[in-house]
Parts: sequence; C-alpha cells; structure tokens
Amino acid sequence: MTYKSDLHTHSTASDGQYTPSELAELVKKRGAEAWALTDHDNVDGVEEAKTAGKALGLQVIQGVELSADDYLNLHILGYDFSTSAIKNWLDSLRGGRDNRK
Repeated sequence: MTYKSDLHTHSTASDGQYTPSELAELVKKRGAEAWALTDHDNVDGVEEAKTAGKALGLQVIQGVELSADDYLNLHILGYDFSTSAIKNWLDSLRGGRDNRK
C-alpha cells in the first residue's frame, strides 16, 4: 500500500515551530495520510502526536532524529521503536545538545 507521507518533522519538543498537535493538523491539511514526528534527540512529543494524528485519521509512525556522537552534523532517523528502551539515552543526548548551545 502506498501513502502520501511526511516522515521527517520537528515540533516544539525540539526545534520546531509548532506543537505536535498543530503539526498534525498542518500535515493533514497538506494531504498526508501517514506522518512521523522526528524531533531531535527526544520523544517528548510522540504521545501528543499519536493522539492528535489518530483524531485526524493520520497513520502516525513514532520517530526520532538522533545525533551521531563522532560527527556533530550527522543525524540518523529512527522509526517505530520502544520509547521506554531509549528514553534515558535520549535524555543524555539532549543534555549534550543543550551544552553545545
């Protein structure tokens, strides 16, 4: 099955302009059927994204954009994982990002 989708978006949970709920509405208005919230080094907006997306009829794919340790400008997108399994690691990455700011 093919879906019109947006699989790389950021919310106010990282460096985005819109909350996860606002972003879900924008994605839906633009005609997407599937959507992934991929905030930098955190999953704080994922539950809100899932709730908002479900209410709008979007297929929501849990995502994250990870920073590589050795290459500061290299980012890796991850999808459909267990949030609890990586939460502590993501918190430590966010601390490093805050220190670099």
